[in-house]
Amino acid sequence: MSQFPNSVAEVHIPRLYHNLEVLREPVADTVQSMAVIKADAYGHGAVDLARRLSDRVEWFAVANVDEAMELRQEGLDNEILVFGTPTKSSANAYLTYNLVATISGFSHFDCLKENTRYHLNIDTGMGRYGFLPDQVQEVRKAVQDYDHLTCEGIYSHFATADTPDSEKVYDQMEIFREIRSHFSTDLITHMANSGGAAFYEESHLDMIRYGIGLYGYNPGPVAIEGLQPIMDWKSYLAQVKPIRKDMTVSYRATWEAPYSGYLGVVPVGYADGVPRNLSHNFEVMIRDTFYPVVGIVTMDNIMVFLGEQQLQEHEEVLLFGKNGNTAYDWAEKVGTISYEILSRLTPRVQRRYVE
Repeated sequence: MSQFPNSVAEVHIPRLYHNLEVLREPVADTVQSMAVIKADAYGHGAVDLARRLSDRVEWFAVANVDEAMELRQEGLDNEILVFGTPTKSSANAYLTYNLVATISGFSHFDCLKENTRYHLNIDTGMGRYGFLPDQVQEVRKAVQDYDHLTCEGIYSHFATADTPDSEKVYDQMEIFREIRSHFSTDLITHMANSGGAAFYEESHLDMIRYGIGLYGYNPGPVAIEGLQPIMDWKSYLAQVKPIRKDMTVSYRATWEAPYSGYLGVVPVGYADGVPRNLSHNFEVMIRDTFYPVVGIVTMDNIMVFLGEQQLQEHEEVLLFGKNGNTAYDWAEKVGTISYEILSRLTPRVQRRYVE
């Protein structure tokens, strides 16, 4: 961790707990909870959030074995499902670190060591990893043939559960129910994500995988009422200086001051996670007032036109967060999704946890 960070991502733990309760509200008490903390918990800090969630969820989900090993090495003992595909080189780690593998293809059965636990992944319409529905009898036979492995679950993933009343969601559920009928009733069954939890009660099954909703963002264009962004990304004014009318700012001289005033320099840029294509297209908040970021976003800095306000150096600057623009607002401007904005924050941004 940097001793002298140029910016800090404050992660508010009470908001995290609030979001979990919002997502759980329509869910039966008997349904288990899985916190998806892959990609360093979408940029929020996987180990730190896992510690705070360990007594509130039964499971964690990660993308690969390295992410799972980090949790184990830090003392987390919840069940951990690895979404990614197993390989012969990672096979021992599943046993050593007591991880649950995902088997998405027939070759994966041969990768895993005796007594490894796993969940089957079925592609019901996502078009990513997973067995196809017409392979169900072959999969069932493979589960029986590889009885030195332990099948404990079966799951699928929605493609369109981020919006209510999607026909594709209902089609996927119907396909999944039919496939599920070919396997032992003892298997834990899961399909719903944050959108499924909020919009499709019939998808809750045995467990729900809570992802982006935990961090306070909607999975799609329809809002889940009550969610609160848990991260406030803050920096400061490193320099404030006069700027004359018609002076240009940043590379390529693409912005000219419309009148004389003051320019603030904030020590964050695209090497910290500010998308360069936000140039000329966003604002930051200082003292509860929005100020435009002007000129092209550089690697280490952004420039803010303060107008006639001669603000003080070291004033706090809110880049995004609950009470200003959010990661969703940034995503809208650059044609992406909040997931990407959050997960692209780099290690130069110090994470601090507000209890």
